[in-house]
Amino acid sequence: MIALASYFGSGNTWPRQIIEKATGIYTGCDYTDDDLKRNGFLGENIMNGSTVVVKTHEFTPFHLKTYQKAVLLIRNPYDAILSNFHLRHSKSHTGTATDEEFKKDWDIYVQEGAERWRNTYLAWLKFTGPLHIIRYEDLKDNFMQEVAALVKFLNFPILHKRLACVMTDRYEKFQRRKVDVQSSSLYSVEQKKIIDSYILVVENGIRLVKNK
Repeated sequence: MIALASYFGSGNTWPRQIIEKATGIYTGCDYTDDDLKRNGFLGENIMNGSTVVVKTHEFTPFHLKTYQKAVLLIRNPYDAILSNFHLRHSKSHTGTATDEEFKKDWDIYVQEGAERWRNTYLAWLKFTGPLHIIRYEDLKDNFMQEVAALVKFLNFPILHKRLACVMTDRYEKFQRRKVDVQSSSLYSVEQKKIIDSYILVVENGIRLVKNK
């Protein structure tokens, strides 16, 4: 099996849409997201090797051994943590948390979320099988180049008719409504200091993997 691994809120629904159109095969998940299943992701909770990749947020050594290859999706933690906060509170991939929920839960969630973001990527960067790293931001900025590299890693041919189909998913469908506040402004100076230190650690891990 091939993992599509990421921290929560990293936008993996979008790559799943792309992969399904590029390969013609469903993507899977190691749990069931009823919202996604209702919207056409029929591979939820299927881990029998019949799907092209399996979405996962897990990162224990035991869990990593389940997979033979892995696609590691990395998103800026400031955006990923905020995205998952909205998801957890709104119970929707397009909903948003309320002001009251921010006042009550935001600070503790940032602390826990930042640590899990770091731990997720440090664990997967030690994956011993073939590993393909894709950044969410690069997928937005260099769409076709990133898609071609991803499809090649999955060992599928790059077919022109499928690429034309993939182009219809150039912009993510499961997007939340835009809010006026920049995500970085929601974090305190101390929180930014901690998150920035985690970013440096993960970036160093990425460099080590790429230099192997």
